[in-house]
Amino acid sequence: MGGLASGGGGGIVAFFDTSTAGNATIINNGGVVGGCVQWDTEFSDDSSGGTSRIELFGNGSLDISFHNAPGVTMGSIEGTGKRVLGR
Repeated sequence: MGGLASGGGGGIVAFFDTSTAGNATIINNGGVVGGCVQWDTEFSDDSSGGTSRIELFGNGSLDISFHNAPGVTMGSIEGTGKRVLGR
C-alpha cells in the first residue's frame, strides 16, 4: 500500500506510541512556495522505523529527538535534508 501527497503547504508524517514505518519509503522533498514550506518525519515514544528508507531533500527533515531510549532504527537515511537527533 502506498500514498502520495504533493502540492500542499508542508506537513508532518509522525510515528508515535508503538507505530511503525515498516518497510516504507518516505520522501521529504521540502521547498519554498510563498513562504517556508517544510516536510517533517518524526519518530517519538517507542515507535519503530523498521527497515524504512528515509529520503530528505531541500528543507525536509527527520526528527527523532522525542524518541525514548535506547533509540530508533531504520533501514537507511539519505539526502541533503536536516536531521534532528536530540535536544
